[in-house]
Amino acid sequence: MTNLQIVHSILTMWQRAYPSEMKSLGKKRCLEQAHALANMTRREMDTLKKGGIDEDTAWTEARYICMVPPANPDDY
Repeated sequence: MTNLQIVHSILTMWQRAYPSEMKSLGKKRCLEQAHALANMTRREMDTLKKGGIDEDTAWTEARYICMVPPANPDDY
């Protein structure tokens, strides 16, 4: 799974589960956050694969990292 595929998965999930949050953040912030989460997820997948896990299993194990709601930095 590529980073872009992970980004797509994140944005698709957010559109279904958090449409109002996405709207308030705007496309640019959502895309930035999705890319950051995809990078973290990919790194975790690569680490798992070094331990002998295949790509599909690594995705299943690591996807929890990116399945979080979009964060509004103004709330911090």
